[in-house]
Amino acid sequence: MRALPAGLIALRIGRGLPQGSWWWKSYILGSLNTGAVLPFLFIATSYLPGQVAVTLGSVQPTIAVLLAVGVLKERLSHRWIPGEYAE
Repeated sequence: MRALPAGLIALRIGRGLPQGSWWWKSYILGSLNTGAVLPFLFIATSYLPGQVAVTLGSVQPTIAVLLAVGVLKERLSHRWIPGEYAE
């Protein structure tokens, strides 16, 4: 339920529903987000010191970009740079 408002806003702002092979990619990503990330987050907070957990959390956007380039074959461009550095 916590991801539903963000998903609805993204759907409203975005270009529309996924097309073609993006349906199964969306299903896998959504399943991993709810089925794997939350349990792993709980386990990580149980065993890791706070500083390590914060460091890993802060590099998550970079990991997501690298996965998009490596797994989804996206081209790396300036649009991946957040905030004030983006054009």
